[in-house]
Amino acid sequence: KLQFLYFIVRIIMLRLAALRYRPSLGPIPRRCIATAMEKRPDMIPRYGLFKAEEAKAHVEAMMQGCKEIMNKVVEVPLESLTYEQVMRPFQETDNWCNYVWGEMAHLSSVKKTDELRKVYDEMLPEVVKFELEIKQNKELLQRVAGLQNTSEYASYTPGMKRNIEQIIRDAKFAGLTLEGEEKEEFNKISERLSLLSTNFKNNTIDAMGKFELMVTDPAKLADMPDFILEQGWDTMQTRHEGTKGDFKNGPWCFTLDQYFDFMKFCGDRALREEFYRANITKASKGDLDNTAIIEEILKLRRQKAKLLGFNTFAEFSLAKKMAPSVDVVLKTIEEMRIASIDKAKEEVEWLEKIAGHKLMPWDVTYYTQKLKERSLSLPKDLVNYFPLERVTEVLFGIIKDLFGAEIRQVECPSELSWDEHVRLYEVVRDGKVVGKFFFDPYARPGSKKDGAWMGSIVPRQRDAKGELVIASAHIVCNASKPVGGKPGLLSLDDVETLFHECGHCLQHVLSEVEDFGVSGTEGIEWDAIELPSQFMENWLYLKRNLKKLGKHWETGEPLSDEIISNLTELKFFCGGMSMLRQMAFASMDMKLHHVYDNPTDEVRVFDFYEEALEPFTVVERVKEDRMLCSFSHVFAGGYSAGYYSYMWAEILSSDAFGAFEDAGLDNHTAQAETGKRFCETVLALGGSVHPSEVFRLFRGRDPTVDALLRHNCLGNYPRPNPLDKIKDL
Repeated sequence: KLQFLYFIVRIIMLRLAALRYRPSLGPIPRRCIATAMEKRPDMIPRYGLFKAEEAKAHVEAMMQGCKEIMNKVVEVPLESLTYEQVMRPFQETDNWCNYVWGEMAHLSSVKKTDELRKVYDEMLPEVVKFELEIKQNKELLQRVAGLQNTSEYASYTPGMKRNIEQIIRDAKFAGLTLEGEEKEEFNKISERLSLLSTNFKNNTIDAMGKFELMVTDPAKLADMPDFILEQGWDTMQTRHEGTKGDFKNGPWCFTLDQYFDFMKFCGDRALREEFYRANITKASKGDLDNTAIIEEILKLRRQKAKLLGFNTFAEFSLAKKMAPSVDVVLKTIEEMRIASIDKAKEEVEWLEKIAGHKLMPWDVTYYTQKLKERSLSLPKDLVNYFPLERVTEVLFGIIKDLFGAEIRQVECPSELSWDEHVRLYEVVRDGKVVGKFFFDPYARPGSKKDGAWMGSIVPRQRDAKGELVIASAHIVCNASKPVGGKPGLLSLDDVETLFHECGHCLQHVLSEVEDFGVSGTEGIEWDAIELPSQFMENWLYLKRNLKKLGKHWETGEPLSDEIISNLTELKFFCGGMSMLRQMAFASMDMKLHHVYDNPTDEVRVFDFYEEALEPFTVVERVKEDRMLCSFSHVFAGGYSAGYYSYMWAEILSSDAFGAFEDAGLDNHTAQAETGKRFCETVLALGGSVHPSEVFRLFRGRDPTVDALLRHNCLGNYPRPNPLDKIKDL
């Protein structure tokens, strides 16, 4: 979900939602980089032409060129500062860094190779030093701050002013005011943290690719749907060439990227336990063990925050977010825990009645699926009703109806693509192409990071000649790839994920802001960034949309009205456990960065982890739980002391969807009018306006938690008991 690459260097004082690297140009001398960019006005990288052996020279040329540009800014007299003289060079260097760093960062997550990893790890410390050198240049920042005292400042757009304010803030948070030994220590910590986060990510990716669950007995997979058996057989053929058999009789090989589908449908409890334990202990053993990395990251983050004048890293993190304080965040988490805990305990009772025994962690997903199937009459082969082509067609139709934006697929040249399954789309509004995005739908174990995300390639902006550069992005998912001659088939979770990431993408490509640094998703406070993505999830569960989506890929048979009606209940099905799990991670993350302090070399973080999760626990935990060792959101992403952001943004998104409910979901005219207002505020304004003000512009008031509780049937909101629908219980 937009965690992608936030931890990596945020070059030249800009809040890059994701850094982009654009070599792939052949050996380019530094003096020629600008010319090469001019020949590619879309600024989209040529991923397919990337060569790891050329990357180092390109990055070095980028850094030297950017330093020369910044040196010219320092020469501008303080008494005659103009936006064009000071901020235009920042934009130019931003684009250079986009052009020469982001592609490597992107490919390290979607197409990792040993050669790429080697050069990336080698250059990352140099790029961190380069960033700090720029951010800590007092003469440079003196000129940025000086713009606020010029006569032209009053005529700046809100976005221009906010960008200047954020650059000054980020420079201070990058150690601008530190001197001597403190500055030296701060820089060493920053460089070390970047390396540790990269190592954490690499270990997690390697651990994901290393594990295999081999199954040879068909009886153990008797209840497994064909699509999962086909995935296991395809993986077996890929990893163990020459294996004889077939998808019906095996043997099968399952990897951790297939974990959730496997745990939903595997009736063999011993296999589920083995897979569960492998998942919660990944990257916690041997040479891929992230334990020491976690302890060091927490220690260094705390030291970094104290150097900047904060008591804890959590306080430092919130200084750049929408939430006002750690206490407010923890109070809100506790309110949501109270609203969820009784519902979660009731859900455990439901599942234990279905199971006939005490629930263990490896049972939860399986019996939740069983309860869904039996109470909601859901077919096991539900995945066959959501082929990728139809899902994108319906999703893009919803977007057109709501926001007047047409999304159409165009040819993706090989030089732009990093994988054969990557697609390219144009976004058209009022007859004009306003944005582009790539879509990488399928998992690639061992070379692609797990999860899903949207990453910015370039934000909407005006170049030095005044020409418009449209926004571009990529959406990355990890659905199971097509097997057995079938098209790409998505689980309902996969469909929801695609709706979610498309929401992020819409905020980026439909932005009307042309001020760099605050266009699209850039410059938005991190705990508000999930608003449009979580908002889009709501549209999946409307009956009219499920009816359009749910048709068998081969026969064209539609899902029955009864099943479609039941699917709408999935939005709040076992919502107590789901919300409680999110709040547990949010509380644990915040307390790790606000309370936890380990002055010794002894590993204590897992004891603290267990204590933090205890108030949220409704199913017995296992002592071997080492989920922290693969918690990339917090240790290799942008969610450190910020995992609460999902909940915070869901309050906003639920309330925003409430505006469409108030207008009447079947009133197409009112829906279009409300969609237009949402597009002109939440999607259009990007980071140019504080998210609190953006929400007020759309909703006419501040957000409340009521819609979130209502949509999830939490607190005092009633919900049906699914056991009442099961006749043979």
